[in-house]
Amino acid sequence: MQPLYSTTTILSFSEYKKMNKAVFTASKKITLLCFLFFTIFGIINRIFYLPLLFVVIYCAALLGSMYLVRREFATNKSLQNQKFLFDFYDTFFTMETAGNVTKIFYNELNLILETKQNFYLSRAEKFLYPVIKANCSAGLIQFLQNPELKNIVPGQAEPQENNSDTVHTETVSGTPLFETVTIYNQEEYSKLQQYILCKRSKFSYVFLLLFLTAVGVTIYLKEYLYIITICLVAASLAVVFFMPKFTKSFLKIPEETMQFYFYDNHLCKKTAYESTDYYYKNLFDILETDTNFYIKISSLQYLILTKNNCSPELTDFIHGLKRHCLQTGKRNRSN
Repeated sequence: MQPLYSTTTILSFSEYKKMNKAVFTASKKITLLCFLFFTIFGIINRIFYLPLLFVVIYCAALLGSMYLVRREFATNKSLQNQKFLFDFYDTFFTMETAGNVTKIFYNELNLILETKQNFYLSRAEKFLYPVIKANCSAGLIQFLQNPELKNIVPGQAEPQENNSDTVHTETVSGTPLFETVTIYNQEEYSKLQQYILCKRSKFSYVFLLLFLTAVGVTIYLKEYLYIITICLVAASLAVVFFMPKFTKSFLKIPEETMQFYFYDNHLCKKTAYESTDYYYKNLFDILETDTNFYIKISSLQYLILTKNNCSPELTDFIHGLKRHCLQTGKRNRSN
């Protein structure tokens, strides 16, 4: 079957910044509302430095997020200059990258976001497909601008097994050395967050330091009423970040099955929606706890492997990769 339209996207750092900016567009409205709230609150209570303080904090947070985006792209080799080939058909589109092909029906999209330069198609919050307008024909742009596109239902002729929940891959990797599976759910999400916040980043100590500093400033300024507000906010954040049982019951993380295949020079992660290869030479780090391996593919992204689902041979193999990552990291720091 011939596609109606085809296009190509190369994910450069410039495009990656645009994609992150598009994702967080809604936060601008929230920021404006917060600024108006602090401005009105400051005027009513004659705390005229409060809006200025909010602007300073916002600018610091913005600079911090820009740094994180740059570092994320620089440390994730699988993102850098990745080439995406899109083919658009009557009821679905396919995206091919590095030999892996993903098929998605239009009525499964929850978002078609258009900016001045790009389209962003999304099936779920963490799956975003960038389409560059400059690489699109006029017909494709008009096709993606159709407000009824997400309502197109697959025809009767579409075979059931071709549903987009199946990832079609054209792999030449051969037989994997090892295989394992991880059921990603609220419990695994909570474990990872607790490990990153408490053990790796020592956020609990930073959190305590910020809390004591805020209380000290309010006492120095004799604004004792704000101590109650600070304590309530701190208590709420502490419950969310540092209480795993509450986090698991509060958050609604959709359960997802992730399959991992280990080859000689790379590992492949497959989900119901996509298949991605990660070369061992590009791994950022490998962390280990009593229950999990956390394979860092960048400074901020982790692959979760459950130890109980790993064979002894795979465990030894991952330990070897971990030693390799440590040696590579030392060489990079010395250079």
